[in-house]
Amino acid sequence: MKFEQGFLRQESNELMDKAYEEAKRVIARDQISLDDFEGKADGVRLAKDRAYVADRRKKFEAQDNDPSDPTYAENRKWATVFEAFLHMHIEQSNYFGENASTVKTSEYDDYQGIDEVVEFSQDQLKSHLGMAVDVTFNKNPKYKIDRIRRKIDAGELDTVRYFISPDGDFQGELRNIPHVVVGADRKTIAELSELWLQNSSKALAEHSIQFQLLEQILEQCDIYEQYARKKGQEAIAEKYLGAGELISAVMLEKRESMNDHGQRDSVHHSLMAEVRRFGKE
Repeated sequence: MKFEQGFLRQESNELMDKAYEEAKRVIARDQISLDDFEGKADGVRLAKDRAYVADRRKKFEAQDNDPSDPTYAENRKWATVFEAFLHMHIEQSNYFGENASTVKTSEYDDYQGIDEVVEFSQDQLKSHLGMAVDVTFNKNPKYKIDRIRRKIDAGELDTVRYFISPDGDFQGELRNIPHVVVGADRKTIAELSELWLQNSSKALAEHSIQFQLLEQILEQCDIYEQYARKKGQEAIAEKYLGAGELISAVMLEKRESMNDHGQRDSVHHSLMAEVRRFGKE
């Protein structure tokens, strides 16, 4: 039994190593670069933000190599894989519908808690949903949800400082976008990674992860809208209402066209419990 468990663990590690290499390739290819804003953004601020990114990167690399915490680098690897996977398959597998496209944010905005921007286009109109992709291995997303609470309390929505739209018709700050958190556990990420590496397009397009993600966002939009209204933040409430309506329409369309097997993982349940606790306060 121990031999079998060790073999399976080694097999899983090899799978994730391959997925991590693919994830790094995807992010390097698609991530917005601060270099694209040279001569277009404020030079002083751009220099400060470059220094900030370099400092954060250095700290993360030091933590990756810290022998006292061998799990840190591994956790970052899993998070990177899930982040890159969602960047690809929200769009390729239409997880958020045919009208959704993804933008991989810059390192600077990534460090601010926004890993991805999802852009919905309908009838020549565009709306934006800023989405933080967070994989919570310890099943404790409280600090991520509390960040959203603090923003609403302060009457603020998120800003992506360095944004380039998929069609290239907008470059600059993307302001006043609602922020949500999505997550999955290691078992789900490993399963998705294997399908991703196998190019199993049909299995990925039909995977229940899309319903899990949509449920997470829909629940958050509803609760954050209610909370914002309670705090007198009507503009913020309307933003979350609009985002929720978009996601609700996508969910309805998907339920009419494919089966939802109802599979939800441990991180989903932890995240939903924290969001519902938020709603009761």
